[in-house]
Amino acid sequence: MTWRHFAPILCFVLCLSQSDEKFTVIGPAHPVQGFAGSEVVLDCKCSVGLPLPTVEVRWFRSSFAIPVHLFQDGHTNASKQDKTYRGRTELFTEEFINGNMSLKLKDVQWSDRGEYTCYIDDKQSYDEATIELQVQILGSQPWIHMEGHEENGIKLVCESEGWIPEPEVWWVDGNERKLTAQTKLDTSPDGLIKVQTSLSVTKDAGNKFRCLFINNLTKKQTEGRIQIAALASLWVRRLGVQVPCRDFESILQARVVQQVARGPHPAHRMI
Repeated sequence: MTWRHFAPILCFVLCLSQSDEKFTVIGPAHPVQGFAGSEVVLDCKCSVGLPLPTVEVRWFRSSFAIPVHLFQDGHTNASKQDKTYRGRTELFTEEFINGNMSLKLKDVQWSDRGEYTCYIDDKQSYDEATIELQVQILGSQPWIHMEGHEENGIKLVCESEGWIPEPEVWWVDGNERKLTAQTKLDTSPDGLIKVQTSLSVTKDAGNKFRCLFINNLTKKQTEGRIQIAALASLWVRRLGVQVPCRDFESILQARVVQQVARGPHPAHRMI
């Protein structure tokens, strides 16, 4: 008999000996970051490779009996799966033999945030690791509008909501110079952040402005733009003194010629 005849037996013996080893399960040391609507992989490593027929891989959250994903008896068992995860989870079964028990989670939702347990059982021993998923959300498309007049000019307001975590906020003019603004944050009961930032514009400030919202971790950003026609004409002279025009009703209807929003879902508004 040649070595080829012994190869299947040798492989079986090696797999069997591996499965008899005491193993440990290891997860990442830091929380995993995922973006709403995207895919994320929750890493889970086993110290030894385990053969498909004998291993149980159970990913669960608060309930062991209602798993996020369950691989058992050589195949995925979808009948016990938490219904909110159906069609959104996947294991790397071809890599079990290398100890990779990671979970791919698709179409990440805000409700997916929190702790997950990666539980491995090979009928000889078991171990588990806990992985935390933090979900980040790029907020709604920023919208700029004119809110009225102030002593020395007009007031522009830019709003965006649904942010996690709190974004960095900037205003810039047509020459890409950063401008000083006032920013207000409100947090909803479910933890989402609404941002309102306002800018005072004087007659010498130019007529093009952008507000930018930036995720500090990933540097992804979304922005709103506004262009105001003939900004200098918004000021009129009364008794030899130059003051802001009070008729902002007509300004809002006739002077804003373009507002462009940029980001993952661009929108255009004419005011």
